[in-house]
Amino acid sequence: MTTSMEDLLQTVALGPVSAGIYAALNVPRLTSLATGGIWTDVPQGATYPAVLFDVTETQQLGGFGTKPGVGMLPEIALRIHVYSQYAGFDEAHRILSVVKSLLADAPDVDGWSSWAIFWDDVIPLADEVVAGVKVKELVANARLFVEAQS
Repeated sequence: MTTSMEDLLQTVALGPVSAGIYAALNVPRLTSLATGGIWTDVPQGATYPAVLFDVTETQQLGGFGTKPGVGMLPEIALRIHVYSQYAGFDEAHRILSVVKSLLADAPDVDGWSSWAIFWDDVIPLADEVVAGVKVKELVANARLFVEAQS
């Protein structure tokens, strides 16, 4: 299977965006609450509460931005998962509140200028099993726009 240049360009922002989000979240203000850590993949022997996030590119909006029709302006979907063993969702909501406050200003993204994060929805999922452990999960969906710097 060959990869086209368009396919490569669509994923080029994901690494720097992921690194920027990880750097913004992996700070004592959050890790003191999410003592199991900040993840991009659930580790073996995971402990809770913890935060998992993933990023995907949903669309390319090159017709907008500072160089309409020329630049790369991907819309990045950000999904935050907060896992907790607490009986209700209070702990997960407190952690998610800190996540949102840490991302109130768009994170630094190497090679890209980042814009505001738009939070779309929060979905509570009760009694899930993650890495063999029963947890509550709170999922927050957001969108982030980044523009390639020339």
